[in-house]
Amino acid sequence: MAAPESSSPFLPAAPCPGRDRGAGLGLLVLALVLGLGGLGLGYWTGRGRVASLTTSPPEVPYRAVVALETHTADGTVHWASGSIVSPDGLILTCAHAVWPAEQSAPPARIVVHMLNEVDQPPAPRYEARVVQLDTALDLAVLRVVADAQGHPVDPASLHLPSLPLGDPEALTLGAPLTVLGYPNIGGTTLTLTQGVVAGFRAQAPYGSRAWIKTTAAVARGSSGGAVLDRSGHLVAVPVQVGAGDGAPVADCRVVVDTNQDGVVDSDDRCIPVGGFLNALRPVSLARRLIDAARAGQVRVPTPWPTPT
Repeated sequence: MAAPESSSPFLPAAPCPGRDRGAGLGLLVLALVLGLGGLGLGYWTGRGRVASLTTSPPEVPYRAVVALETHTADGTVHWASGSIVSPDGLILTCAHAVWPAEQSAPPARIVVHMLNEVDQPPAPRYEARVVQLDTALDLAVLRVVADAQGHPVDPASLHLPSLPLGDPEALTLGAPLTVLGYPNIGGTTLTLTQGVVAGFRAQAPYGSRAWIKTTAAVARGSSGGAVLDRSGHLVAVPVQVGAGDGAPVADCRVVVDTNQDGVVDSDDRCIPVGGFLNALRPVSLARRLIDAARAGQVRVPTPWPTPT
């Protein structure tokens, strides 16, 4: 369900007839000052109301956003993010993060790292396997199958924190979005960035909202993470960085020790800091995969199909 818009219009009602015009003007100015001061950064939505860009969704279950450590058959390790979407251990992420295109065999092991505290790195808690994969959408659903030591777990006993699914069809231009994940630029802790809905992109056969464009910063490692609306509902999954119209990047700076050698230098990857839009897959396109996983179905192509 989409987040409700603010119930307070941008302009207050006109003063009652008969009141002193000067007092009415003063009240109008005071209301505007207080309103703008409380909003901080704001924007006009399509319905003429103001929403805040600085307010995080309430009661976000941060532990439901996980880091995924994928070990391939050749020993390569890939990192990505994911969102727990059911208490019994279903995790939504992007396909390329957990089953790389160059890999023809299933991942050897996927370790699920979870938070204890938001200022601490996540710790390995579970192992998961891919149960639903759609390469065209670049979406995947995992199921927790064991603890971090490889001992099988009963899904009904997990009771994991999970994110409720929202309604991306209700999003409007300028609607605020919060992105949660574990990007390389954020080190090893959970990172939150914010932006707005910048537009939509069509793709056959998925319709006119096959992609959601956003101004929120999304870096490598955040792929597969959570995109939340103002109510804290999961509305999209980051799968592309710098998407749209040639993906221009206005500024790319070396600001973080991405290779973890103790020095920030030219050997580290630069971080794009402006002039780009990121593309998100709306969670509505993932519902079919999630429902199939809940029903116990497994749909994983092997070998990996050749990209077209």
